[in-house]
Amino acid sequence: KSLTRVINNYKGLLILCAITSTFGVESAWGNYYAKVTVSTNPTGKGSVYVEKSGQTSATKSGDSDANVSFSISATTPPGYEWSGWTSSNVSGLPSETSGTITVKTATKTGDSNAKEYSVTANFTAKTYDITLDGNGGSKGSATATYDGGWSSITHCSRTGYTLDGYYTTQSGGYKVADALGNLQKSISEYTDANGKWIKDGGATLYAQYNVGYSNA
Repeated sequence: KSLTRVINNYKGLLILCAITSTFGVESAWGNYYAKVTVSTNPTGKGSVYVEKSGQTSATKSGDSDANVSFSISATTPPGYEWSGWTSSNVSGLPSETSGTITVKTATKTGDSNAKEYSVTANFTAKTYDITLDGNGGSKGSATATYDGGWSSITHCSRTGYTLDGYYTTQSGGYKVADALGNLQKSISEYTDANGKWIKDGGATLYAQYNVGYSNA
């Protein structure tokens, strides 16, 4: 009889544990979340937030597999143009820099983990026309890309002279690019410390020469 009581008590404990465990899972089923994280491309350019300024991720709760909405917004940085939102797991993205997205919470799987989504704000660097004044020689031109360099360069030339580079003025001034079109570093209003174009617009620069072998 004593052994029978022990066995019966043990069975009762198992049943109680099973009931307690079931209730624990059921209570977790009431917590379903969707988490949205926003970022920028290029990284570190402009600003972006979800739900409120300065917030790059947000979580909302709801019923199992329920729709929840998040507001997202981006600010286009100087020298760039807005090129839209992208995401690998969110559809119905707004076309403008701000708007609302709708996603679903986690499905009923017996846990309270969030279903995570990521959205990226994309910016494209602007390009600008650069006029290269021949300063007594042939005229030239180039295309500058913000946060980048020059491309599609037509160099200036002058008979009896060797091109030294392109300057802010016809004589003296600051050299912005060398004779190959390589941008110089830290030229105020034109380039940054890495030699990248940071003037949000085009420019007219002047060829300056050294007397000597002609590159015409």
